[in-house]
Amino acid sequence: MAGDRISEAYEGKLSKIMQENSKKRIDWFCDQINENNILDIGCSQGILPILLGRKGLTVTGIDNDEESINYAEDMLSKENDDVKNKVNFICDDFLEYDFSDKKFAVIVMGEVLEHLDEPLVFLQKASSLLMTEGKFIVSVPFGINRHPDHKRTYYFYNFYKQVNQYFSVEEVIYMGKWIAFKAVSKNNLETKALLINENTFKNYENAVYNLDLYYEKEKNDLKEKNESLSDKNKKIDSKNKDLQKKEE
Repeated sequence: MAGDRISEAYEGKLSKIMQENSKKRIDWFCDQINENNILDIGCSQGILPILLGRKGLTVTGIDNDEESINYAEDMLSKENDDVKNKVNFICDDFLEYDFSDKKFAVIVMGEVLEHLDEPLVFLQKASSLLMTEGKFIVSVPFGINRHPDHKRTYYFYNFYKQVNQYFSVEEVIYMGKWIAFKAVSKNNLETKALLINENTFKNYENAVYNLDLYYEKEKNDLKEKNESLSDKNKKIDSKNKDLQKKEE
């Protein structure tokens, strides 16, 4: 997605907290995938396809942002030939790109839906590209995120309602500020559909509670930083006044 710098975050080029958060999500995705023939929709700077390529898996990453794909291609050029031969990047609009009759064993859509005006159209096309026995892994930010490019806020229900129209959701995973679903094709007769029961609501409430704790800690950290800055400014003002008195 345009402006996303996930590879730089993963590599620790932005900040420690951004690296920790991005590694948690990206490494989780990697752990879920062991099949060849993967499509990463909205691959951004290409970190996930490259990591999967290092596992010996064949991956196609697609994104409509030229700058991000250029970054991904540059990263790939530094890999060994085995990885280069496993990974392919496409700079194009996912909805307009013609995949012909190609189907994929795994389709990934990480942090894409929240950027879209019409997320259901993306999900519908993704479902048409998934093999009957394939799996779909999708994630979005959980709860309020004030990023200027985000079109909507996702909690469990609206996320589930959208994804489950085109896939059979089997599992929900909460990762702090993110929520993910593992799903399969609607045509898969062996699906183990997510059971909505008391445990579902218990897990949801725990996730909301942990999110509240995260933001409460973030708020307190900012308060402490502001108080520290205020104390430093007071000391500076005091020193300046002392200097002015000495000059007089």
